[in-house]
Amino acid sequence: MPRWVVILLLVAAGLLGILLLALAAGLALVLIPVAVAITIVGRWRFRRESRKGFGGNPSIIEVDYHTVDPAQKSEGQGRHR
Repeated sequence: MPRWVVILLLVAAGLLGILLLALAAGLALVLIPVAVAITIVGRWRFRRESRKGFGGNPSIIEVDYHTVDPAQKSEGQGRHR
């Protein structure tokens, strides 16, 4: 292969590398601010929703129920306090 072809291929490869680098930098300049903006808006909306609380019916009281085994109840071994 002639020397000028090798030099031409090296120049073409270098230019392709520079082009890809410029393309990646351009995409980064657009995508990074968009990602940051989406993150900020998402955090803001999440915090706003979490401040509201559950928002359920205030007349409902949540409790925990425990069942007592009838065999334990008859033996007098229920829940100890």
